[in-house]
Amino acid sequence: MNDMTRLLVSVVAMVFATSAIAQANFDPSNIDAEAIEERLIAIKEELKLTDEQLEQIGPILTEGAQKRRAYLEENQETLQNARSSGRPNLRELAGLRRGMRKIDGETDKALGEVLDEEQLKGIKKLREEMRDELRQRAQER
Repeated sequence: MNDMTRLLVSVVAMVFATSAIAQANFDPSNIDAEAIEERLIAIKEELKLTDEQLEQIGPILTEGAQKRRAYLEENQETLQNARSSGRPNLRELAGLRRGMRKIDGETDKALGEVLDEEQLKGIKKLREEMRDELRQRAQER
């Protein structure tokens, strides 16, 4: 695994971890680096990313994931209350969602400087698919 692949595997793992923290308790031992690398290759092919684009989006995605993780950690009490109570405060949850969307918007703006419109749409679509998958897993528990 070369340095760029390692960077991107860690970025994808961080993105998965950040989303998983928001949905449920996260166990980093469940991350399969090989599966993430396969997913990354599929993303590169699906979005027709160049090696240069991959290199450029790595730091952007890393920064976005770090911001999401920090935001979730800052709001951990709200998340815990929502999980433990039978009736979560919808206003607080909507505020959390707005905060996450703002971070995503900042990340998308930076990605828009590197990716073309179709590639950016593809990234957004993949992000939504990942969120849907995590929501489904959380509901199955």
